[in-house]
Amino acid sequence: MLELDTTTVDMFVRSKPSIRTLGQQLDTRLARLLSALGQSEHLENSLRIVRLLTSSWRDEVVSAGPRWSSDITDDHSPFEFSLALDGNSEVLRILTEPQDLEQPSLRASWRLAAAIHDELATKWGAGFAGYDKVAALFEPTDTDEGVFSIWHSAILGKAKKNEFKVYLNPAIHGAADAERLVSEALGRLGLGKAWQALSKIALARGGLDQVIYFSLDLADAAGARAKVYVAHRHATASDVARALSHCPGFGLHGIGRWCQHLLGSGGPFHDRPPITCFALRRAELDLYTTTLHLPVRCYAPDDFDIARRICTLLRFPQRVSYMRALTELAERPLESGPGLQTYASLRASPGREAITVYLAPQVYLPARVRDELRGSFFSSSAASTRGLSI
Repeated sequence: MLELDTTTVDMFVRSKPSIRTLGQQLDTRLARLLSALGQSEHLENSLRIVRLLTSSWRDEVVSAGPRWSSDITDDHSPFEFSLALDGNSEVLRILTEPQDLEQPSLRASWRLAAAIHDELATKWGAGFAGYDKVAALFEPTDTDEGVFSIWHSAILGKAKKNEFKVYLNPAIHGAADAERLVSEALGRLGLGKAWQALSKIALARGGLDQVIYFSLDLADAAGARAKVYVAHRHATASDVARALSHCPGFGLHGIGRWCQHLLGSGGPFHDRPPITCFALRRAELDLYTTTLHLPVRCYAPDDFDIARRICTLLRFPQRVSYMRALTELAERPLESGPGLQTYASLRASPGREAITVYLAPQVYLPARVRDELRGSFFSSSAASTRGLSI
């Protein structure tokens, strides 16, 4: 990230005059997001959660650059926020990756995650019954070369209870083994038959439809979910619609309209692919929810344009909350390019509709972007919303 002088940081970050470490970057952004959402009273609890999840790299100086190429974000920042807007509330979440800064590796991240799990279980009541059944399938070996081994997510701010999730890499032993790995994991959870039926449709295009993430709620309740994420490479809106054809709330017309609106066309999408997420609950055999994730950063000129498109999908109060959060997180003009908002997701399952925007902190700005933004980097947030009707 750019070297910031004390005066500028005091004006822009409204925090400590020196924000040198990853932990300080995260904490400052979290405080601003919760303030924008009117949830500052939950900051202390949220900080306790994120400091546990990020303890392995919090003290790393940003100017040293990323020691591990985290796949969470484009610039390898090891955390990402997301804002879920379900019509009645705004829920802030975070996704993080444990990293060993001295000797980073897939196995090191897995080892650090075990210590985090102990703390989540003893201090936060997280449940690991489901995870324990499948963990061995996804544990990395010394020869594995996946882009990640394990991530964690948590709900922050105003939530009824603390909720945590773990993300595992189906391609940890090679992309060719991903589908089999997920099928076996769901079988161990008693969800094998449900996925067998879904996969015939979700993976109908062979190698172009690829299982890329597998996640579990860290809870032992009957309603705990297992989620399978499928990337639809070089897909059209029609291809995505066929993959979701048996999912309530989705239809060809709606998916085509969302793709046209948020991605600018009906495809095919040759850059980053649309992703579908299928959630199954361990107490049931039927599909619980389905979510469509659209990679907005690849198909829009800048974050201002993305915000304009997303605002039209929100009710007025949530437009206000979304734009407040977005401009508080941004440390550059929204018009200067894309990347702050990475995905927009639509959950159309009846009774559980929601729109979620994924927000990258951009702690490590690419050199090209840094050079382009030098001189205009500290434009006010208010200027970044010029002309945007909320």
